Amino acid sequence: MRPHRWLLYGLLSSCFACQEQAKKAPAAAEQDVAPQPTAAEAVVAATPVVEAHFSWHQAGRSILDVAFAPHTSELALVLQYQRQPAHHDGPPPSPLPANDRSEDPTISLLRTDTRQLTQVDYGWTPAFSPDGQRLAYSYQLRPMPTLRTLASTFTGNPIRLYDRTTRHITTVARPARTFLFEPQFTGPQELVYQIGDTTNGSYAGGVGLLQLNLRTRRTDTLYAVQRSHGHYHLLGGVWPGAGQLYYSVAVPQDHSLWMANTYEHHLYTKRGLAQSFGLSSEAYVDELIGLRPSGEAVLVGQGQDPDNTRYYLSYWRKGRGQRERALPSPFSKAVLSPDGQYLFYLTEEGQAFVLNTDTFHQTPLPTGDGEVQMVQWAADSRRLALIQPDDTRAATDVLHLYRLR
Repeated sequence: MRPHRWLLYGLLSSCFACQEQAKKAPAAAEQDVAPQPTAAEAVVAATPVVEAHFSWHQAGRSILDVAFAPHTSELALVLQYQRQPAHHDGPPPSPLPANDRSEDPTISLLRTDTRQLTQVDYGWTPAFSPDGQRLAYSYQLRPMPTLRTLASTFTGNPIRLYDRTTRHITTVARPARTFLFEPQFTGPQELVYQIGDTTNGSYAGGVGLLQLNLRTRRTDTLYAVQRSHGHYHLLGGVWPGAGQLYYSVAVPQDHSLWMANTYEHHLYTKRGLAQSFGLSSEAYVDELIGLRPSGEAVLVGQGQDPDNTRYYLSYWRKGRGQRERALPSPFSKAVLSPDGQYLFYLTEEGQAFVLNTDTFHQTPLPTGDGEVQMVQWAADSRRLALIQPDDTRAATDVLHLYRLR
């Protein structure tokens, strides 16, 4: 699967030119790109109130992914068991026998009210349907010989659908050549998913986007597999918000050994290009993009000035960068909520905050001493999951859940 990328270098380098263009635009255009907050937006224009309400772990299990059910407190987790050497400094465990699935990733459902855990299948990247009754995921077809997740590990992986009422599992999409992953519902009967391939040495990424109508079984290509300068165009995040489907694509601008040195980042809808955000040395920036219901895009930026490094938010509308605002502190990790309303970030000293991107009021978030390995927002941008290693148990991750109101 594609790796998490946290820092954004130079993505908004072209924003300054966009701002100069905006200054020269008619006053009417300025009014169009800086609308007054709506009543709904005014409700959240305050200091975030963040409540820690649930923690969970299972000894010897890593937590690789989290998906929030839309209307309940349930979660879908990707868990993986990791054997440990007999002694801390000893050799790694020997390879598993053929067809042994004890270290394969498992899709499991967790009820936070009862703490009941139910294993569903082997696989990756779970996603709930809008009514929460179905779960889509990428099925791990073959037993994993090692814990390394290379592109070859996923070969042949299809998309499966688990019906929670009947407990029936159906394969709804199979790869033509490589593998499929990152399914996401965009409606009650519509599912999008990515075509995966080798994109960085032996590692994998998304290179195409398909949409499946579950009722008619018709499949449409939203973004075809293509290359520039010898490298794949890379698929990033998918946002079914603002009344339509948005997805991000990183287009290579040059050729290098494993990946391009520079990518141009675009935001697409079914109708075509919606926004161009400029150039970056990072291939994956979807954690740093949030989309407002109004159509405005919020981006997290880190830029180099002659004397210091700047950390800021930038606001875009209709293909133009409109304004910037400096963040209160440099960050080591940052993830925007899907609607761009909130920013989770870690300072360079390891302090965690949730910031309202309208008011810039922020709330400190108590976290453990371990590294924050993963940050996952719910689709409603009002729930947040952090994954950290357990301080007292080897090869064990801890899940922390927070609610915003």
